Amino acid sequence: MASTLPNLPVFQAIASHKPDSIAVVHGVSGRNFTYGSLLRDVAVAKGQLHRIAQGNSLKGERVAFLVENSYDYVGADDDQSLYSNIH
Repeated sequence: MASTLPNLPVFQAIASHKPDSIAVVHGVSGRNFTYGSLLRDVAVAKGQLHRIAQGNSLKGERVAFLVENSYDYVGADDDQSLYSNIH
């Protein structure tokens, strides 16, 4: 999965962990999220941005995520590294 994401330090660091090890614990619910699920969710978000852009480059464009302070924020925050790589 990591090969579909940009070759950036944040994704290299995530990919260096075992996919089934815990990356995030949601404090309110106590739910655990693994590095593997984090990488999958970021890849899904990247694909959604590609579809929304309909082949247009988003380089230099602003993209906003409206999410609560939770696991969704972690995935959205990692997506910031993807913007310049969408063509």
